[in-house]
Amino acid sequence: MSEARLLLIRHGEPVGHEGRCIGHTDTALSSGGVREIESLGLNARVAPKRVVTSDLRRATDSGLTLARMWAAPCQSDARLRELSFGDWDGRRWDEIRAIDREALDRWGTDWVRIAPPGGESGEMLARRARAALDDAIATAVRDGSTIAIVSHAGWIRVAATILLGEPLEAAFDRSIGYARAAVVCVGDNQPVLRAWDVATLDDASVAR
Repeated sequence: MSEARLLLIRHGEPVGHEGRCIGHTDTALSSGGVREIESLGLNARVAPKRVVTSDLRRATDSGLTLARMWAAPCQSDARLRELSFGDWDGRRWDEIRAIDREALDRWGTDWVRIAPPGGESGEMLARRARAALDDAIATAVRDGSTIAIVSHAGWIRVAATILLGEPLEAAFDRSIGYARAAVVCVGDNQPVLRAWDVATLDDASVAR
C-alpha cells in the first residue's frame, strides 16, 4: 500500500486583501493567483485521490482548478475556513487600531484563548481544524492515498501544530505563501512533515 499523505495547500493570491483583516470575508482569486495554482498543479508528481477545500471562494476556486487538473473529485468543507475575525472582518487594520485598539491589543497578547469581538479564538479554530483533519486522515490511511486540503494560511499553520503535536502558540512560527503547500505523511505513527512552503510537489519535495 502506498504511503498516506495530506497536502495542505494555501489558495492562490486573492484580490482586496492589502491592508485588510480578512478571515471569513469572501474574496476572489486574482489572475495571478489562478496562474500560481495552475503552476502548482502542473508541477505535482504526487497524485491526490481527492481534493477538499474551504467553502470560501478563493479556496474553492483554487481547489476546483487543481481537481480538474488532477482528475480528482472535489468537495467543500466549512471547517476549513480561515479564522473568523468577527466585527473586524473585512475592515482595514489601521481602522481597527483606531476604533478598537484595546481589544486588538488584548487579542494580540493571547490569540489562542481570546477572540476578536464576534469572532473566533485560536482554540475555536483548532477544534474545527482537528475534526476536519481526523476525517481526512482516516480516509487517507484507509485508502493509502494522498488527499489535498486547500485552505488558508492561518488554518494551515494551526493544522500543522495539531498534526505535529506542538503547542498551538507555535502556529505562527511558520509562514506559508500563496499557492504553496505542506506535505504531511500520516499513518499509525506520529505524522511527519516532509515539506513546508513548497511551490512544486515533485519527488524531491516529498522525499521520504
